[in-house]
This record gives sequence, C-alpha cells and structure tokens, in this order.
Amino acid sequence: MIPKLNIVLIIFFFSLTELLPNPKVIQGVWEGNLDSDFYIKLDGEWEFYFGKLLESIDFKNQNYSINFLPVPSKWNDFGYPEDGYATYRVKIKNVPASSLLGLKLPHMNSSYRLYVNGALIAKNGIVSTNPNTYVPQHLPQIVIFYTEKPELEIILQVTNFSDNIGGVWDSIYLGNASTIIKKYWKSIGLEMFYIGFILIMSFYHFVLYVFRKKEKAALFFAFFCLIVVIRILITGEKILLQFFPNFPWEIHIKIEYLTVYGLVPLFTYFLMYHLNENSKEFFFKQKIKWIHIFKEEFYYPVVVLVNFISLLLSLITIFTSVKFYSSFMKFYQIFIIIFSVYFLYGIFISILKRKKGAFLSFFGFVFLFFVVLNDILYTKHIIHTAYLLPVGVFAFIFFQSLSLALKFTNAFLFIEELSNRYYRLITTFEKFVPKEFLFHLRKEEISSITLGDQITMEMAILIADIRGFTRLSEKLSSKETFEFVNEYLSYVTSVIRKNNGFIDKYLGDGFISLFPCSAENALNAAIEIQNKIKDFNTIIENRNWEPIRVGLGIHYGKVMLGVIGDSERMETTVISDIVNTCSRLEKLNKDFGTDIIISSQVLKKISNKNNFKFRYLGTTILRGKSIPVKIFELYNHYDSKLIETIDTTKELFYNAIRMFAKNKIQKSIELLEKVIVINPYDQPARYYYYLCKKAMNIVES
Repeated sequence: MIPKLNIVLIIFFFSLTELLPNPKVIQGVWEGNLDSDFYIKLDGEWEFYFGKLLESIDFKNQNYSINFLPVPSKWNDFGYPEDGYATYRVKIKNVPASSLLGLKLPHMNSSYRLYVNGALIAKNGIVSTNPNTYVPQHLPQIVIFYTEKPELEIILQVTNFSDNIGGVWDSIYLGNASTIIKKYWKSIGLEMFYIGFILIMSFYHFVLYVFRKKEKAALFFAFFCLIVVIRILITGEKILLQFFPNFPWEIHIKIEYLTVYGLVPLFTYFLMYHLNENSKEFFFKQKIKWIHIFKEEFYYPVVVLVNFISLLLSLITIFTSVKFYSSFMKFYQIFIIIFSVYFLYGIFISILKRKKGAFLSFFGFVFLFFVVLNDILYTKHIIHTAYLLPVGVFAFIFFQSLSLALKFTNAFLFIEELSNRYYRLITTFEKFVPKEFLFHLRKEEISSITLGDQITMEMAILIADIRGFTRLSEKLSSKETFEFVNEYLSYVTSVIRKNNGFIDKYLGDGFISLFPCSAENALNAAIEIQNKIKDFNTIIENRNWEPIRVGLGIHYGKVMLGVIGDSERMETTVISDIVNTCSRLEKLNKDFGTDIIISSQVLKKISNKNNFKFRYLGTTILRGKSIPVKIFELYNHYDSKLIETIDTTKELFYNAIRMFAKNKIQKSIELLEKVIVINPYDQPARYYYYLCKKAMNIVES
C-alpha cells in the first residue's frame, strides 16, 4: 500500500511545480537571458493605463502618463473601480530572433484582446468601452506566433463590466512554442487523469451503495466525487469550455460557485455517516445540549446548519447576478475554514473513540483541508499556484484505502521518534547538569530532580579567572571571544575531570569546580591547569594574541549541594560561605602576582605535603570577612630554577613577613631587598616591599 501513497505525493508535488526563479518585469520591461527552450512567467510591473484601450500605434503617436500595476493582481485592489477597461503593456528584450514562440494565457476578468508587436493574436469575449456591447468569456488558451525581432511588445486590453474583480489575476507564460504546447497538454492530461480516476471512484461507491443500502457514506462520497469532476471541468484549464467555447458565461460562473456550495455539505454528510452514523438518531432521542457539539463527532444540528447555509447561498447564486452573489463567497470561505476545524476535531474524537477508518480519514482530511485552503487563497489572489482540489480529493481517496498495517507502522515510527527525541533531550540536558551532582543527590537521571533536593558535605573548591580578560576581549570580535573562551575551557576543564572534580558553573572566562574526593585532587588539578596554560599561550601567540595568566584560588570546607529556582526554571548549585572565601583567595593573586593561592584549611587536608611546593604568604582578613585566614602560594608549576630560588629565599621571605607583621618596616625592607636581589622575579616579595614603602610614607606623613 505504501507505493500508492508515494504516487499521491509525486502527483501532488508535480501539480505544485513552479518554474525556477526568473527575472520579473520591472517598470514595463522584462530583460533576461533566454535560451532556445525557454519558459518564463511574465510577472511583475506592467505599464497600466486605466480607462484607455490602446494599441501599438497609439504609443508612437502620443505620450501617455504611465502607471505600473503588478501582474497578476486585481486592479480594484489598487483603487481603480471594478467596472471599466484598461490597457496593459510590457516589452520583452533579448528574444531569440526568427523564433516560433507561444503564450499561455489564463482567463481574465472578463474579456481581453492581446497584441504582439502590433498584431492581434488572441482574444476572449468582446472588449468594449460600452457595457451593452461588451461580452465576457473565461477561456484559458495558448497562442503560437512567429517573430523576427529580438524584442516583443505585448499589449493587453482588458474589459470588465460583469464581475466584482477586474484585471489579470493569474500569470501569463511566454516560451518556445514546443515548450508551451508540452506544458499545456501536460496540464490537460493531468486533469483528464484526475477526472477519469475520480469518476471511477464515484461509480464504485454508487455500486457499493446499490448493493448495500446501509452504506450511506458511500452514496454521499459518490456524489462528492461527481461534483469534484464537474468542478475540474470548469476550473483550471476549463476543459468544458475547451470543448464548448461559447458556453454561456453566466451559467459557467454559477456552476463554479454552486460546486463549492455543493461539495461542503456532501462531504459533511459523508463524514457523519462514515464516522458517526448514529448522530441523527442520537439527536432526536436526546435533548439539545451545547456540550454535545464537543462530545459527539459531527453532531447532527451542526451538519444541518452547514447544509442550510450552503443551500441558502446556492439559491442566492441561482437567482441573482454575479456581482451580488460573488460577494458572499469570502464569507463562505471563512465559514469553510471554521467548520473544517470543527470537522477535524470530529475526526480526532473518532480517533480517540477508536472508530474504524478514523485515523486514515484524519490524514486524508488534513491533506484536503490544506488543498481547499490553497484554493481559497488562490481565488482571493493572495497566492498564485493553481486549483488543487482534484489533487486533494485524489489523495483523500487513497488515504481511505490504506490498510491497518500502515496505521500500526506509523504508530511504531511515532513512538520510536518520541523515544529518540526524549533520549536526545535528556542527553542535552545532562550537559547542563553535572552527572556528579546527580550522583551526590542520589538521583539516577535528570528528570527525577525536584526543587529542594540538597545534601551537605565537605569538599575542596577551586575557582579560576583569566587576568585582564576584559582588555583582551575588547580586541576580539564577539565570535572570536566565544571561540577563545571555549578553546581555553576545553584545555583546562578536562584536567578537572581527570582529577576527580567537576564543574559547578561557568563564569564567562572563569569557572567554579568542586573536588569531593580529596583536597589533593584540587591541588594536582591547579598545577596541571597552569602547565596547560603554557601550551595554550604558545597556540594563541601564533595568532598574535597576548598570552594569558590565570589566577586560581582553592579553599576547603562544608558546602551544600542542591537545586534552587522555581517551577519554571531550576538549576543545581553549591551554597556555602567557603565559595565566597575561595573567590576572595583567587582575587588575591592580582595583588601578590601569584598564580595559585590556597588556604590553610586546604593544607590541613593534605596527607602528603612533600608532594607540593608551597610557601606562606601571610595572614589576612578577606574583604567582607572578620576572621583572618592564613594563605599560601602553590608553585609546583614554576620552572625548576625558579622553584629552587624560591626554596632558597623562603626563610628570608618568612622573616620579612614577620617583621612586617610586627610593624618593623625598615627591617622588613632590608630582608625583602635581599630576597629580590637573589630572585628578581619574586612577585610576593615585591608586593610586600611595596606595602612597606607605602607604610613608611604613611608614618612620615
């Protein structure tokens, strides 16, 4: 059964096939490159002269004020009266000389004459400035003509005194004669195929009803198919008029409107008897209740209402003029859309009730609904496609013939797609929430997280920040900035995971990481990060970017891991005073000129201190704190010579700090000068030297 569906889709898209984009008419001139097998739309800005019927010689003898009007369009949409007459004019350049060409002309409202290079080559009805002598006609046609000139002047005279729409409301095509003929007969052949197929379906359902009178749905569907055939005959290429070109215009238009008013109620009765054949019986047994409109699919009073409105408009169409009854069509089109939604709802209710055939009818109806919507928009000249009702009916009939196997296949594919989508969503969300958070909160997956989930535990915290990042980012574009940050983070965050830590959150150019296993993991990660920065700087220096320095602060203590937010937005986070302390430690790197500063609480948790190089930097009261904190520099990542020098001057440095703490500034300066002489790169010594000098200036003042 699947190949049948493919056939439907192939025919549908074949019907919708448009030309590849080609140049439009601009201010009355089409200019482009044409090959020997060209086929183009002449859409665009045509010269427009309302209230004048002009020929080629008139433009040579006199200059007229030029207006431009888009083709296709209705001229009454641009402020011109619907009744009247006008001349359109366009010039086509770069036409292959000595060519046999063709024009594919739609019907126009409501009569026209068409001239090419001054010669009359096509007409519909009788064009006249007098309503009494004017005769309307709607007959699409192709005309073949020969030209020796590389330029065409097309003049189109249009008259309308009988419809509420005036002008050229569909595209005109120009092309090589053989191409025009092929396109035309393909269109005719496709419509004939639709007619033959739908007539067979109509006959089949009639026979089905004859042998089984209970199948009233088959009867209404047979009539529905028959009306569709009639509509195909009088729309599109208007095959009926091709055989009977003198068919009365007024009757032809009435039939066109009556087919619309007939299709809707027939289709409604078909759906009712197909999916809720007891609707009428239920209505007469029960009291009228509005709630039944929503509980009962295709509730009988709604079906009757559709039938009544369609019948009323049909009578108006039969007994009034085109200008009067055509004004009701836009309201009926809105009515169709509203009730189509209701019918779609009815089919959906049938699906919920698991009624046989409802599922397939749903797909067929949706297909048909969009085709009807296309036809409405096409009739209103909002879009320029084609009448596609036969395509919709063709597809709808095929959908009715699909087997239950297709239903189960679609259901399986739908469930499989939902599962895959759920997996993708979960996988994506897990990137925003560390798996370690879920582990410590004792959650198996992210979907089980709720507000208020929390746990308290001790761990080390490492906070990192790039020095002078704001200055660096000002030299980069926004794209380069993000690429830079992501490349940097990819270098360093892998180290966190390697040392049994995880990222709590990213802070632009920095991050907060947690190490629940041991403080030593945090120290090892800090040392390795600083070594990674050296490799990273080598890369960015090759791009002529400044090398970066990253400050790291490490603290240890009790933290609370949990979920905060509201019902609309949640996130996992760590809440603790040690986070603020760690952040202050990281910022002290700017003052001391160091890379890594740790607290005494971290040192207390290290079992093997001999694996690390650190020195005491002093005791300080951090901003916003009242309890002093002992801080230390970790310098394992320095080169071996610098490490050796720091080790050599460590006692001198400690004595200088003690003197500074006892306010023996001069003695501290003397000791610091000795440290700096031995190690000119000792930034903490230089920082204390600066503080000493500053203190002496304060004393002197």
